[in-house]
Amino acid sequence: MRMRVLREIAREAMTGLFRNRVRAGLSMLGISWGIVSVVMLLAYGNGFDEALVRGFHGAFGDGVNILGGGQTSQQAGGERAGKRIRLSFADAEAVGQLPFVKQWSPEYFQDVPIAWNDNQH
Repeated sequence: MRMRVLREIAREAMTGLFRNRVRAGLSMLGISWGIVSVVMLLAYGNGFDEALVRGFHGAFGDGVNILGGGQTSQQAGGERAGKRIRLSFADAEAVGQLPFVKQWSPEYFQDVPIAWNDNQH
């Protein structure tokens, strides 16, 4: 019974392909073209990504970390959650004493509002 069904399906498929040769050929061509296009775009994207990684390697320093203050997310050590943490120069010196730190440099910045006419940013 199962073989009969499979033979009938194969016979109908072959009949449809032979009766509609142009349609079947164009469908196969479209599917092939789509697969080739996707593969080419993926290969182009991967190559471009690799070129960017190689181009920027070492451009901004390898192994550079920037450590900044923030705020606590949980209550710890008797302090409340959400307390602002500000780093000082002594904190930077303490980080510089770690054995795996080769060089360190403190960085100071301050957000200053800029005003022009009635606009402030």
